[in-house]
Amino acid sequence: MINPLIREEAALLVVDVQERLFPHIAEGERLQLALSKIVRGCAVLDIPIMATEQVPEKMGPTLEVIKKELKSDFPYKSTFSCMGDAEIHSKILKTKRSQWIVCGIEAHVCVLQTVRDLLTEEYDVVVVRDAVSSRSTEDYFSALEEMRDFGARISTSETVLFELLQDAKATEFKKIRDIVK
Repeated sequence: MINPLIREEAALLVVDVQERLFPHIAEGERLQLALSKIVRGCAVLDIPIMATEQVPEKMGPTLEVIKKELKSDFPYKSTFSCMGDAEIHSKILKTKRSQWIVCGIEAHVCVLQTVRDLLTEEYDVVVVRDAVSSRSTEDYFSALEEMRDFGARISTSETVLFELLQDAKATEFKKIRDIVK
């Protein structure tokens, strides 16, 4: 059964969107636009946002265009799965959120392993397909298929934001509409 996203249950996890890897990612312009939409939209809707950095001394910091939208710190990790890092795992548990919206890079490594582990711990997971990518489109498409096979829902940034919004009469409607334009 697919559970609809509910603001009070949802959180956003931005996985390893870092400066040194980003130029090598397929469809980077599309990815950056979608990441900005989902991060800005979740901020408007007061959805908790967590971002991680994979070995930042080698991969660089989070992209500035994404970082400026985030209020969270950027937990360091060396594990591919966010859930494999004790600090990040603890922060995820402390949110008390049952639904995780996941985006970032690389789809076939850190995003895939994180999604698998979130599902193993029985979280509802929505992967934002336009806000994830890999260096290779083959790896990207394979990862989406695997994540769906694991039980994740695959969606888009606009679909996720309007699902969280739920009603055109919501006070945030105009802000969300302007973000997705």
